[in-house]
Amino acid sequence: MIGEGYWLNPANRNWVLVSRHELTMCDEARMNELGLDPRIIEAAQRISPYSPEGEDQLRRLGIKSGLIRVRDHGNYISVQFDAPATAEASLLRFVFEFFEATILWRPYIRVGNLRTNVETTYSWQEAFDQVVPPPQAAAE
Repeated sequence: MIGEGYWLNPANRNWVLVSRHELTMCDEARMNELGLDPRIIEAAQRISPYSPEGEDQLRRLGIKSGLIRVRDHGNYISVQFDAPATAEASLLRFVFEFFEATILWRPYIRVGNLRTNVETTYSWQEAFDQVVPPPQAAAE
C-alpha cells in the first residue's frame, strides 16, 4: 500500500500533501501555495495527467523545477530531486526537518537524484548519521 505523498519546495521551505503528484502539478492553487513559478504551473496545465507519459512528464517537470518528491511506501520513503551532488546534503537536511515536522518515519529511505542518476537506499540511521550530518559537521 502506498501512503502519503508530498511535494516539498526547498527554496521557500513549503510543502503540500498530495494524493497523486502528477494531479497536484496541474492544480494551480496548490502549486501557488507551494510557491512554484507561474510559468511552470502553466506548462503543467498543458500536460494530461491521465496517461503514463503525462504522469511521468508532470513528475519530472516538478522535480526538474526544483521541487522534491516524497512518497511513503510503507517500509521505506522515496525522495527524489534534481541537484548537483554538492547540494545533496543541504537538500537532505531540509528533507529530514520535514520528516521531523510531519513525524514521517520508516526503516529505510530511498534517495534518487535525477541529475546524477544515482539512487541509494539507506537505513534511517545511516541517512541520519552519514548522509545528512549537522551543518557544522559538514563544514569541518
